[in-house]
Amino acid sequence: MNVQIIYRKIKGKDYKITCERRDYKSFNYSSEFSRSNILIECPFCNNRIRAYVWSLCGCGKKCACGAIHSGSGETFKEIKREVIECREME
Repeated sequence: MNVQIIYRKIKGKDYKITCERRDYKSFNYSSEFSRSNILIECPFCNNRIRAYVWSLCGCGKKCACGAIHSGSGETFKEIKREVIECREME
């Protein structure tokens, strides 16, 4: 399992979020002016979803299972979220 830890401030609280990272499969790239999209398969739930390329490269595309697909070919899914008192530095 490839695990990554992310620190985020959400609604005034600091969180330590543990995520699993997996690579997704991509199919069927379609390029039209301002409508370039790609079909991707989620590595967590195996659903296939169509996403605009600009959306993947921005904040990512959220899957029905809660995973986030990024423009770099990676998918992140939250495993655990903890509130932390002060920001831990690595």
